[in-house]
Amino acid sequence: MKRIIPLLTASTALLAFSSCMEKEDTPPHFVHVESVCFDVPALSLSETKTYGLQIVFTPEDCGNKSVTWYNTDPEVATVTSEGLVTAKSEGVTTIGIQTSDMRRTAEIEVTVTPFIADVPITSIVLSAASHDFFVTDGPLTLTATVTPANPSIPTLEWISSDESVARVSQEGVVTPVSHGHATVTAKANDGSKQKAECKIAVSGVKDRNYDGSDAYYKLIYYPVNIEVSLADGTRATQTWLDRNLGAKKVAESKEDYEAYGSMFQWSRKADGHEQMQWSAATAGSLVNGTATAEERVPKRSDAGHTKFIPVTKAPYDWAAETSTQECGLWGGSGGSSPDTWAHAPLDDESQANNPCPEGYRLPAASELYAMMGELLHTTVKHGSSSAATPAVADPCTLLAESALHIPSAGFAAHNTGAAASTGTAGMLWAATSGSPSSGKYNNGCRVYFASGAVQTTPYYRARGGSVRCIRDTPLDLGVIE
Repeated sequence: MKRIIPLLTASTALLAFSSCMEKEDTPPHFVHVESVCFDVPALSLSETKTYGLQIVFTPEDCGNKSVTWYNTDPEVATVTSEGLVTAKSEGVTTIGIQTSDMRRTAEIEVTVTPFIADVPITSIVLSAASHDFFVTDGPLTLTATVTPANPSIPTLEWISSDESVARVSQEGVVTPVSHGHATVTAKANDGSKQKAECKIAVSGVKDRNYDGSDAYYKLIYYPVNIEVSLADGTRATQTWLDRNLGAKKVAESKEDYEAYGSMFQWSRKADGHEQMQWSAATAGSLVNGTATAEERVPKRSDAGHTKFIPVTKAPYDWAAETSTQECGLWGGSGGSSPDTWAHAPLDDESQANNPCPEGYRLPAASELYAMMGELLHTTVKHGSSSAATPAVADPCTLLAESALHIPSAGFAAHNTGAAASTGTAGMLWAATSGSPSSGKYNNGCRVYFASGAVQTTPYYRARGGSVRCIRDTPLDLGVIE
């Protein structure tokens, strides 16, 4: 049988091809951005007011309307990614956009004017223009009288120029904090820019534990300023406490035992272990005694008791955390060398054991060395060689007669806790750690001084040494007595 194969005519083939083409999607034509602008040519807002900027695209049906915002002065006004402008403070800023497609730009000048209430405050008078506190005094409540008696916005903002000296609540209650000067200001919130000031002077620095129940800490210190030379040769001010922590008085001689003070194990907080009872220039004992030898505690942040911890074996540390607590908990921070070691901020977690009064801390090694160099009229550097710190004939007398009156308090032996070298030598801790031994940091930086010698080497953390606190920022002492 003969097979019959049908043939497609030209018109039939064309119709089939056309039908196939009609089933495919035709890509739309993409519309690019030609220009962009804002809905207003300029913008003026009073403080605290807001405005939502609208972007006008040309052509309107452009395919990509993504933009990036920029702002020349966010202190004057801020802008969100949605174009919401908020006026912050008096001034002028430029806010602009750039399109992602074609990089078209637009800018608008935003002027912020002062906000003034309908009935503004015309004057503020405080109940006191000045006030002198002793640091243990109770709070003072300042009252403000405003004119007119019924302003649109009667509320005031209370501000202290230095909260490390005096704090103020939003009710005008001023609380003394520490020695120094501060200005408390009451400012109108109604845009009138009216304000009134009270000059505050605070005398004395409370021991960190002053407000506790332990009478040992009922001590008031005073700040002393000295000028020191920095590594680059420039001069700088340091503010130190006038005595060692725990000292009952300022030293009158190198053997003034009432000025010896406490004996701290390195990086340990003031938990009672450091308390000393001095009865003579060469006689002193720990108030709370000693723990069992080698009874090293697991946590550096809290020994869990008030006793001095004697250590007779390596590593000579009162805490077991020798490899993970490189800088301890006195706020020391690392650096390229001990001469440049700095300190952590007061609110840093590494300051957890800081025993110094509020606003004060342990000195970094570089700060301690600069202070000692100034008082001893020499150059003090880290290291035990004579090239590091030249020999000083009588450092004990020089330090006792200096502006900081540093006595020869000796130290508490690391293996027994017994007072040693009192009246003939002294030791001050730095916040920074010593160098690692076998990969473990088991010592701390210190300055040791005795007849004819000044040593700036690391030493056992279990040893008890004196602490002299430095203010975190230098203080303008002014005329406060």
